[in-house]
Amino acid sequence: MLIIGLDTTSQSGSVSLINENKILGECLFNVGPRHSENVVSSLEWLLDTLNIEKREIEALAVSIGPGSFTSIRVGVTIAKSLAYSMKIKIVGVSSLEVLAMNIPQTGMNICSMLDAKRNEVYSAIYKYNNNLLTSTRDEKVGSVEALLNDIKVPTVFVGDGSVIYKKELANSRNSILVSDNFNIVRSSNCALLGIVKLNDGNSDDVMGLVPNYLRKTDVE
Repeated sequence: MLIIGLDTTSQSGSVSLINENKILGECLFNVGPRHSENVVSSLEWLLDTLNIEKREIEALAVSIGPGSFTSIRVGVTIAKSLAYSMKIKIVGVSSLEVLAMNIPQTGMNICSMLDAKRNEVYSAIYKYNNNLLTSTRDEKVGSVEALLNDIKVPTVFVGDGSVIYKKELANSRNSILVSDNFNIVRSSNCALLGIVKLNDGNSDDVMGLVPNYLRKTDVE
């Protein structure tokens, strides 16, 4: 299955093309929360560079949030427009799950954290089970202190929230931090998760797909 991956849920954004489990190409731009100028041009560049026609693409996976209010809205709108015009399937994927995929398979819990402003973070906890990520704590928005109170076992933290609140995490005995290159939400992971969903027979209605803001009154 040839699929587009698209993520614009944070300060960085990216577009990728995946064929089954092979990453053919990925463009990443870390230029702030407004990605509308970069998404389509990056996709066109990928298609041209990889010599792929739009008619060959079968589906599109997009990160639907949580994350930056403006960025999510841009990404989901563009994804829906592309899927509608190309007449392909679309599937929405949690940005927190996409982020957790940056961590190689481990027996420890993985906590994805994205900045939610107002001294809060969006977070969820995952664990690998039979090579697949499974959620062990639902997506929430709240303070880092409240999150750390829920962490009772050694946990790997990933995401821009773990960078912003590095000091608080470093003071927690159960926190394991990663290098900064792991903290970017990647569209290739979004596409790989999307393929799993599509192979299970799950897809979204192109007109009904909506962003997952968690906190709909976000102001940036």
